[in-house]
Amino acid sequence: MKWRLISLPSQARWLWAMPNLMLLLFIAALLCFLWILHANEQQERQDSLIEDVLWLEQAIRLQLQTNQHTMETFARQIAADEIDDAKYRAQVRFTMTVNAEITGVAQLDVQGRIERQSPLESIDAAVLGSEGVIENRQRTLRLALPDFSPVQIPNASSREVPYLIGFVPIMDSGRVVGLLAVKYSLKNLLQNLVPWWIAKRYQISIHEPGGRLLATKVDLGLDKTPYTHSVIFDAFGYPLELRAESYKRGSSILTEGLPAALVGLSVLMVWSLWSLRRHMRERLETEVRLKRAMAWRRSMEDSLRSGMIAIDRSGRITYANRAFCEMVGYSEGELLGTEAQGHYWPDESVEDNEEAFRRVLEGGASGKGYSTRLRHRDGRRFDVRVYASPLIDTDGRHVGWVGSLYDITELKREREALQASQQRFVAVLNGLDAAVSVTQINGRQLLMCNHHFRAIFNVYEDDAPLCVVPITPYGIGDTTDTEVFDTRNQRWYHVHRRRSVWVDGSDVWMDIASDITEARSAADLERQHAEKLQQTARLISMGEIASSLAHELNQPLSAIASYGTGGLNVLDHEQPSLPMLRQALTKISEQARRAGQIIRGIREFVQRREPHRGQCDFGEMLETVLNLLSAELRKASVKLTLEQPAAPITVLADRVMIEQVLFNLVKNAIEAMADTPARARRIAIECSLSEDKLTVRIQDSGSGIPETELARLFMPFYTTKAEGMGMGLNICRSIIESHRGHLWAEPCTTGACFCFTLPVIREKELTHAE
Repeated sequence: MKWRLISLPSQARWLWAMPNLMLLLFIAALLCFLWILHANEQQERQDSLIEDVLWLEQAIRLQLQTNQHTMETFARQIAADEIDDAKYRAQVRFTMTVNAEITGVAQLDVQGRIERQSPLESIDAAVLGSEGVIENRQRTLRLALPDFSPVQIPNASSREVPYLIGFVPIMDSGRVVGLLAVKYSLKNLLQNLVPWWIAKRYQISIHEPGGRLLATKVDLGLDKTPYTHSVIFDAFGYPLELRAESYKRGSSILTEGLPAALVGLSVLMVWSLWSLRRHMRERLETEVRLKRAMAWRRSMEDSLRSGMIAIDRSGRITYANRAFCEMVGYSEGELLGTEAQGHYWPDESVEDNEEAFRRVLEGGASGKGYSTRLRHRDGRRFDVRVYASPLIDTDGRHVGWVGSLYDITELKREREALQASQQRFVAVLNGLDAAVSVTQINGRQLLMCNHHFRAIFNVYEDDAPLCVVPITPYGIGDTTDTEVFDTRNQRWYHVHRRRSVWVDGSDVWMDIASDITEARSAADLERQHAEKLQQTARLISMGEIASSLAHELNQPLSAIASYGTGGLNVLDHEQPSLPMLRQALTKISEQARRAGQIIRGIREFVQRREPHRGQCDFGEMLETVLNLLSAELRKASVKLTLEQPAAPITVLADRVMIEQVLFNLVKNAIEAMADTPARARRIAIECSLSEDKLTVRIQDSGSGIPETELARLFMPFYTTKAEGMGMGLNICRSIIESHRGHLWAEPCTTGACFCFTLPVIREKELTHAE
């Protein structure tokens, strides 16, 4: 078969390159389409699962709220004596029939004894006597609010399923006169509230937060998929996990058939393109044979930047390209036909070059090449990398050797500079007073470390490649900072870890461990001194209010004596009035309790103890401090004004520490007005709420503080008092900052103004914590 010659090979290459390019683009678009299709399907299924779970959680929450309202209405009717036994049984039967999740209702007295049971299924007294149920029943009686018990899990031998008991108080004239106990079955809750269209698609179950299974909808026995979603709902007053696991659905013809069809069409296109390529190669074969010699010479001269030289089997040069001629400084005419070891070998490298040239002629040259030094015509030396291989002609005969030479002079200089730079870098690392190490992310192999690291962890330079156990666990982010204690060396280290790229392009962890043992010891010592100063400040404050304490206790003690005398007078009568005697004894008890509260408040204020943070009513703390200072306020003729929100303000704080801050600031305000006329002595306390913090402003009408001294107020041992220690405001600021707040002084026209902030607990956060 004869083929017509193609005069323009470049056109043939374009004709072949364009289909290849189009095929690659088509395959890329196809893969992208299939990936997007699969990703969209996965996202749609996950979104649908999340929507269904959220809807189901809202449905369960709404049903439980409806049940709660029904039981509260029922309790009010019982308290009003509107329901007799017959109506009680009828209404309970109706409620349990409509709401299958309720498996029992019982009316209890305040002692927990059963007065009336549900007609369909009674609640066992042993159920109401369990520890968790008793605790929640007592809390309902104490708070007069509905409450739920924890989930009760029966014994394995019992036929019952997990359940819980809800208590609804029966109120009469503001008192709890009884309880309604409602038994909820978690399994019935799912059976009754999970609709068929959700049960058909998902396996619905309720778990404890730790993962323990409590109840589940009937399992259809279908294969499950990785799609799952869970939400935490607290409709019972504590968190439970509602989990949904998707069943495997049947695949549609569109989702599986379309990708298969596209793949088949792609295979068909590849086959047709391969057939076209074979046809084009056959057409170009004649042209390639005719132009082989010219293309070979042209590719050697024009395409290659490296030096090319060809020698025959006797060692004479038969070809040299332009790049090689420029390397050695001789023209091609001067080189052809001459011995290869002649013109460009320097005198100092003759023996090495002769040995390498002999190995090439004998066919023993290494495929990795060898490095040598050559000489330019002007005497300049340069380094090259030589790769030699046999030269085979078109008939398959070995006619000589062809060598490629690469100028590596600049590369060698850069490599030497890099080695010197690395040596300087290693010297700097070894001079650091910190342990530096580099480890692989995958495999944890130690790649590099400095002398300080080797000295601390006993790693030697001649050790084989090894893996190290990290001094601190690997985190998720690219950069982490942490402090750890080395139990072997009994030292504290600050570890800075960051993700980096190693010289070979792999991801590594770089750890810098600095010894902070002495710094931590100093910080601990400073903290201990601060605690002692706080204790001293409280004791000094107690000495200052000793006289006011005597005055405060004198009032309740005098009242107790008066009421005691009145009681004795009542008993002297022939027919004592018991109501009057009871009133006198009640007043005596109240005054004794008041005296005890005063003494207990003083003891808690001065007692040294560890900080204990909890939910505190800021208004109560402020009232306690003002009660302690009431005698001093009256003695100093100070008029106090207080502005605060009507609603309670709840903060997460150490009660005693915040009371100490308030005490110090108000006490300072009283002392600052010592030289102020009595009628002008005023203290204004203002409490305001913002989005997430409480701001307290305490302003007096004293002589004030110069603006130049505001910056020094909180410095240790700085004081404006003749006998002051200079630690009160510094301690107050430390306490406020430890509560994530801020304390500062503001300039004002009259007197001084101190402000501080504290984070508040919102109502929904407080409800969740309860």
